[in-house]
Amino acid sequence: MNNLKIFLSFCWIIIYFSFSIITFPTITAAENNTIKIGYIDYTGFIDKKPDGSYSGYGVDYLTQISRSTGWKYEFIYDSWDTQLKNLKEGSIDFLCHAQITPERQKNYLFSKNSIGYEHNIVYAALNSNYYYNDYQMFNGMNIAFLAGSSQNDQFLEWSKMHNFFYTSNLYPTEEAAFDALNNNYVDAVVMGSLSNQKGYKIIGKFDYEPFYFMTSKQNKELLIALDNAITNIKVSNPSFEFLLHKKYYENSHINKDPLFTRQEAEYIKTCGTITIGQLPNRYPLSHYDYESNKLEGINEDLLSLIAEISGLKFEYKPIALTEKPLSALKDNKFDMVAGILKTEELQKDPVFSISDTLFKSNIVLVTTNGNHFNPYKHYKIAVKTSFEAMQNYINSNYPNFDIIYYTTDEECLDAIVNGNADIMLQNVYVVNYLLQKPKYESLNIFPQNFIDENSCIATLSKNNPLLLSIINKTLAVIDDQQRRTIVLDNTIAKPYQFTLSDILYKYKAVLIVGILSLLILCLMFLVIFKMKIKNIISNYTIFHPQLFHLPLRLNEASCRFLYALWFSVEGFGTNTYDFHPKHVHVFSKSRTCFG
Repeated sequence: MNNLKIFLSFCWIIIYFSFSIITFPTITAAENNTIKIGYIDYTGFIDKKPDGSYSGYGVDYLTQISRSTGWKYEFIYDSWDTQLKNLKEGSIDFLCHAQITPERQKNYLFSKNSIGYEHNIVYAALNSNYYYNDYQMFNGMNIAFLAGSSQNDQFLEWSKMHNFFYTSNLYPTEEAAFDALNNNYVDAVVMGSLSNQKGYKIIGKFDYEPFYFMTSKQNKELLIALDNAITNIKVSNPSFEFLLHKKYYENSHINKDPLFTRQEAEYIKTCGTITIGQLPNRYPLSHYDYESNKLEGINEDLLSLIAEISGLKFEYKPIALTEKPLSALKDNKFDMVAGILKTEELQKDPVFSISDTLFKSNIVLVTTNGNHFNPYKHYKIAVKTSFEAMQNYINSNYPNFDIIYYTTDEECLDAIVNGNADIMLQNVYVVNYLLQKPKYESLNIFPQNFIDENSCIATLSKNNPLLLSIINKTLAVIDDQQRRTIVLDNTIAKPYQFTLSDILYKYKAVLIVGILSLLILCLMFLVIFKMKIKNIISNYTIFHPQLFHLPLRLNEASCRFLYALWFSVEGFGTNTYDFHPKHVHVFSKSRTCFG
């Protein structure tokens, strides 16, 4: 019996120490508060800097996790295939960019929540003859994959879906795969979008999926702490992952290059110059500069950016002030018109096709000071003749309004100032610019819940749909910061320049008072001057009575001066004079001098 107890005790000790050995890495990690993170050469996710520090999406996420757990990290680099083995053996604690597959679930554990999303990218050389989703040309390609990556199986399913076959080539690292592409050993590389690659053509995207932290089945306690930390992040900061992706991947090659098909690329090369009509008097959206003889403004800058990115060639032409843009498009005066307000009516119109939003701004109400908007009141609303979309909007939503048509925005504002109209609805940038004019100081902007002005580009539906597809793909890669920069360059950076008429209007009261004061001073001066001249003449006559009887002894210049004094005193039009070579005769109503 005693022997049995000794034997059982011995077995228990062996089991205990065996268990301790198995769990040793985890306990040590927890005790030391240092977690080993395995990573591969995914540029932008975990990058080692020259100074030895780390940065990237994954690093920022781990830093946020450490605020809850107190963890410190040790980063260990290796190939993906090797990292899977390291994780299984316990030499690392986590991989933090893994997708869930049935095969991996047999050997590993995953975090409860994902920590982001990625899709798979097919890269080709820039000078290759492959284009986006060019499935027929993909047939027979040599494709490079990371060994052990789930992308291999995902690409296989994608190829079956689009009916092309390929040859698979496995490489241990991302660097090795792209070296093979650079040396023409393979035609393309399949890589996750977390790898921020530059200098390659994207010819395919597929399988947008979440990614997770992955650990061994022995790290259950660490995984619980990790899950709690991720949950806290998602609850306290729901936009954290979005902002993180924006920080590291917004300007990536993946998001900044429009993905043109072969047909679209050929269209760009052969389509020639595309004429785009624009209203010339919607500063700062669009305006015609008579000095440079060209259209300028926010719309033009955005269109020029589209041309630069896509390779399209645009020519901008002004639309006549009295002409409606869509009518001009119907008449084939332009290939496209820009700065069109996107409305439901326009989107449903089978005659036209419209682009995605060029840029977004607000429609505001303009009226006199203190005149608040009442949607149930009867208003006279000033609308530009060319502003078709606004006319349709008012007729649909405010049928009790009376629309009064004017040619320009200034005429609309003048009508409100003069009492011929009550209100005006117009783009906030246009209104902010015009209301800087002194003559509109009695008007105010009242923000209301009207429609946003989603500015777009319109073309006829019968025209080549490839053009609109190219423009939309290009618009998709222009980020909000680029749009904001263009808006600021045409608004704050270009303040309103006051004209002479503005100055005269603004200071008209001062000018009137000044002019009247000057006239009064001039009259006073003339009166005083006339009185002094009379005194001079009178004194001269008293003390020199012989002046009117003696022959001229003064030179001609002196006689002219005396005559001028006399003439100014006696009044214009009452005297005549004649100068003789030797004598001067002065004739007046009262006397004759210098005989």
